[in-house]
Amino acid sequence: MRRVRSSYAAQRGSSRTYMGKVNPAGLADDLETSAVNYEDFFENAAVGLHVVDGDGLIVHANSAELSLLGYEPGDYIGHEIAG
Repeated sequence: MRRVRSSYAAQRGSSRTYMGKVNPAGLADDLETSAVNYEDFFENAAVGLHVVDGDGLIVHANSAELSLLGYEPGDYIGHEIAG
């Protein structure tokens, strides 16, 4: 049995318990699928999305955000989100 607690679940004081054997190969496949789904969602979202690192620098932005703001990736990525 393995208890998994996400940061969101920790804030709510809850967790989920998963029972059964863990298949490392299956986890790798699940992780790959999750990464592909995230990238697809992020890039094809109809709204502007960006990712900011701990220093407040934009590290990734989708095409909707770049188009909305009128930036090319090189003019936007790597700059401070507020500055």
